[in-house]
Amino acid sequence: MLIRSLVWMAAAILSLALCACSETPVCPRGATQPCACADARQGAQICSRDGMGWGPCQCVAQAEPPAVVVPVGELKIPEAFGGPAAPAPPAPTEVADQSPVPSVPAPPAPQRPEQPSPDPMADPFGPDPAHIEPSDRMTTPSRDDLTRVLRGLADDVAACGNGEHGLATVRFVINGTGRVRSADVSGSFAGTPVGSCIARVARRARFPTFAASTFTVSFPYRL
Repeated sequence: MLIRSLVWMAAAILSLALCACSETPVCPRGATQPCACADARQGAQICSRDGMGWGPCQCVAQAEPPAVVVPVGELKIPEAFGGPAAPAPPAPTEVADQSPVPSVPAPPAPQRPEQPSPDPMADPFGPDPAHIEPSDRMTTPSRDDLTRVLRGLADDVAACGNGEHGLATVRFVINGTGRVRSADVSGSFAGTPVGSCIARVARRARFPTFAASTFTVSFPYRL
């Protein structure tokens, strides 16, 4: 009887030891590890909630590419299988030559020789006294008389300049008696005190008498 009790006690202790060993966790809860699938692809195993073992290898099916749907109207059937003949390529179009046309420079315009400006002091009456009024030259003062009187005023006209320089043109209107009816100054000194002085000197001039009622002449003075 004593031996039987000892055997039962030893069996109980051994079973307790086996239970204690079997409760040791195999893996962390929720952990994953790779595994091999049947088609040689790689899957994954998940640790059980009690950590006592790994779950089955989970293999995700490979996704197939989506099918391409071609509308019937856009389906091209080769001509060899009864399809329509391919359209002929368009004829090549001629392209106009776009290269720039070289420009030819125009010949230079002929240069006209410059004419020297006339010197008003060279001949104040011009080559022909046609500008003198009236046109009947026999009733007007002669050229010599005009030159003598007008040039005789040059010193008094220059004294009006008081050191200033310029060109003053005096227009004389002379009566048939030889007296100056009016004297107008134009040019650099028009409307200035110097011009007024020149006009006073011009009105004092006396010319030989002539048959016409009046005679007009212009004369330049250089100060």
